Amino acid sequence: MSGKGPQNEDRYIVVAYDGRTGKQMWVRDHYGRYGKNPVVFVPHFPSAVYDYNGDGADDWLVCSENFYGIINVKDNRDLVGPVVLSDALSGHWTAYTFPSLAPSRGNGKPVVFHHNAYALALVTDLEGKPAWHFGMTRDTAGSWGQFADLDGDGQREVLHAQPDGLLRCFSFGPPTRCPTCPADAPLPQGKEGKERWQLDLGRSISRMTAADLNGDGRMGLFLGGGDGRLHAVGERAGKPWPLWSVPVGRRVGEPIVATIDDDGTRAILVTAEDGKLYCWKGKRKSQ
Repeated sequence: MSGKGPQNEDRYIVVAYDGRTGKQMWVRDHYGRYGKNPVVFVPHFPSAVYDYNGDGADDWLVCSENFYGIINVKDNRDLVGPVVLSDALSGHWTAYTFPSLAPSRGNGKPVVFHHNAYALALVTDLEGKPAWHFGMTRDTAGSWGQFADLDGDGQREVLHAQPDGLLRCFSFGPPTRCPTCPADAPLPQGKEGKERWQLDLGRSISRMTAADLNGDGRMGLFLGGGDGRLHAVGERAGKPWPLWSVPVGRRVGEPIVATIDDDGTRAILVTAEDGKLYCWKGKRKSQ
């Protein structure tokens, strides 16, 4: 929350409340330091939670300014960080991200997808160490992504949506160099992350949802478009494959895939700029 201090200065604080009683648990007004100077705490949302320390309670994955970390909400204790992300990835500007969790490569722990980085697509481990990245620019980054197995090989790909509606797909592998890495970056020389394909949808797109709706092991991407359509996109033979799109008539928001009745069939729900909630299930649509 924000407000004015006793000297009429701008103040930003984070307050935690007990969800059952409404009792205030703690207040915090800074997160991380630049040198000796504390940095204002302005967490970026949406955010994510995960039981990092295994105590049965969710811990908060925090992104604020150029910092990332994990906070034990019960006692306001830092379990990870604050980590300065740009220090962890030399030569790249990583600020302004918000986190989501994605399945791991098999070690039992999820990875953190950092959306909305200033000039970067970035995945880290839970401790903030880069697991994968691809440098971009101010105009080609600054949006959101998704982590999905589009080809059914058991390995998820990194999807990144640019503000102009260009959807880019990258192979997710061990940390490597990207085209914008500085020459002295401590990463393998002569080896770069691979871009698989691009798909230009022409207009800005919503945050994406991924799901395997037909059980073939390949996930599809569902996204709302600024063109007034709900799109489904897959991959075939290493190339983007538009599965279908349906007109809604107004700008479409972020889709949700959910089972909404007792027959076990999943539905796609989405809101649109006209204020309506739309639902697709099989071949039927309702609102």
